[in-house]
Amino acid sequence: MLNSWEIKSWYNQFLDFIFPRFCFQCTTKLESGELFLCGSCLEKLKFVTPDKVEFEYNKSLAEQSYVDLLYSLLLFEKDKPVQKLFHQLKYKEKIGVGSFLGNMMAFYLAEKIGTLKPDYVIPVPLHRIKKIERGYNQSDKIAKKFAEVSGMNYSKKILKRKKYTKSQSMMHSKERKLNIADAFKVNKPDVIIGKTIVVVDDIFTTGSTLQECGRVLKIAGAKKVIALTAALAN
Repeated sequence: MLNSWEIKSWYNQFLDFIFPRFCFQCTTKLESGELFLCGSCLEKLKFVTPDKVEFEYNKSLAEQSYVDLLYSLLLFEKDKPVQKLFHQLKYKEKIGVGSFLGNMMAFYLAEKIGTLKPDYVIPVPLHRIKKIERGYNQSDKIAKKFAEVSGMNYSKKILKRKKYTKSQSMMHSKERKLNIADAFKVNKPDVIIGKTIVVVDDIFTTGSTLQECGRVLKIAGAKKVIALTAALAN
């Protein structure tokens, strides 16, 4: 008699036969147990070094002290498997990638962040119009899984995006700061007074979005703001 693990394994193999899945990057047929990237492309993902994270924090976030710490997992490289992952998540409705990334972040970073005893994990919010256009908030998918696996409190109701902003992908640092200024508000300031908040975003580029999130959270009374991103731009 088959046990539950064997049944699940057989079922997954059956699904892979009927509905074959292919690597986002090289289009090789994925084996049972592989998710989104084949083993070869998965090995090409690079982790961000602590020195790189510290450099970007000092360059973009340290001066204003709205964000106390920065953590990131992967190095974002153009035309590499990591870019394909984020493209599929953000623009191709592959929301499972968000859970995949959140799970990875929890495995590698939850212990470090856990020592800071965060009170809440929250995503960088999307404006309601942008969410209707896309159908979901990719940062929310990442944050929710990270919190779930890490055993941390999660909320998407603390921070709200009150201003519709243009896409920042082609903007320089100063343009991003102007674009994101006054874009957020705290819904429940009484909940975060004296608390440590982890703000999760998908990719760290110039830090302007996280800086603005940190600013409104600190003004509302948060004790500490920790920025956490799935990737950091090279």
